[in-house]
Amino acid sequence: MKSLTEVNEADWDRALRAIIGAAALYFYLMHPTLDIYKGAYLLLGVIGLFTAFTGHCTIYSILGISTLKTKAKREESKKEEKPKAEKKEVKTIKKEPAKTVKTAAKAKTEKKTVKKEQKKTKTVKKK
Repeated sequence: MKSLTEVNEADWDRALRAIIGAAALYFYLMHPTLDIYKGAYLLLGVIGLFTAFTGHCTIYSILGISTLKTKAKREESKKEEKPKAEKKEVKTIKKEPAKTVKTAAKAKTEKKTVKKEQKKTKTVKKK
C-alpha cells in the first residue's frame, strides 16, 4: 500500500467527487425527514469532499488503480504510439514539369512566323 499523501486521482475524478460530496451533504443538511439515509448522506458527503480535496483515494491505493496520468506515463504512451506512426510508408510522387498548353492565339502567331520563314527561304533559293 502506498502512502496516504500520494495523489492518485485525475482532475476530472476529483471534480466528480466534489460534486457528489457536496450534493450528499446538501441532502443531509436540507432534508431532515430522510432519517434512514441521513448517516449514509453524511458519510458519502464527507468522504467525497475529503478525497476530492486531498486527491487520494485509499480504495484506489489498495486496488492499485490510479486515474491520474503522471508525466512518465504520458511519455510512455507517446513512445508506444510513435512506432505505429513510423510503420506507415510515405510515398513520394515525382511530378513531371507541366507541359505548356498552346492557346489559339499562340498557334496563329507560330503559323504566321513559319509562313514568313518559308517565304524568305523561297526568295533566297530563287536568287
